[in-house]
Amino acid sequence: SLERNDKILDLLRTARSVGQVGVLAPEQEQLKVEEAANIVIPFTDSKPARTPLIGEHKLVYSAAKGASSGKIGPLVGKV
Repeated sequence: SLERNDKILDLLRTARSVGQVGVLAPEQEQLKVEEAANIVIPFTDSKPARTPLIGEHKLVYSAAKGASSGKIGPLVGKV
């Protein structure tokens, strides 16, 4: 639906503006991403881990504190 797509685009824009490694962003910026993600929840699959990924995917934002966020020590890379 158009509403769903608009909400997802808002989430992507917000996440991109904060940066890939969310833990490096100020808490207020992290909360903006979390709020945008919560708005999208009603439009998502109830069991997303069971849906196969098809095509190319890029990490836009990660709140993970470990290396899976794209950060190793002082270095930040693309995941």
